[in-house]
Amino acid sequence: MKRYLRRPSYGSVMATIAVFVALGGVSYAAHDGSGPANKTWNGSTYQVTKTIRANSPFAGLLTSGEAFCDVGDRALGGGFFKLDPSVGTITASIPTKVASTDSSRVQQGWSISYTNAKPSIPSGVVVVVRCANFH
Repeated sequence: MKRYLRRPSYGSVMATIAVFVALGGVSYAAHDGSGPANKTWNGSTYQVTKTIRANSPFAGLLTSGEAFCDVGDRALGGGFFKLDPSVGTITASIPTKVASTDSSRVQQGWSISYTNAKPSIPSGVVVVVRCANFH
């Protein structure tokens, strides 16, 4: 007996397209939206800041950025500043880590993401992580 497959509905096609557009915006923000990191020392701890240069190219999508401690140093905490409410709304501000099979190569940091209100504008949002250098 022959089996018939149903045609996809308009809603499922639109949802699939929306997922790919959202992933493209997040990918753009991750690769194109961040500036260089700056380090400020204070004894045995230091702070790393990184400015997110531009929002993702589509309004309502996530823009993200992260700042990392030096390899082997511990992240003590982090956050963000300079987020204008007209630019976007924070959806996540969390610690992050680049894992490695070699424990001395683990890199810790802080990551934020926000839903942008205006596409492709200079956001000026700064991600910050406080790091400890105890070796």
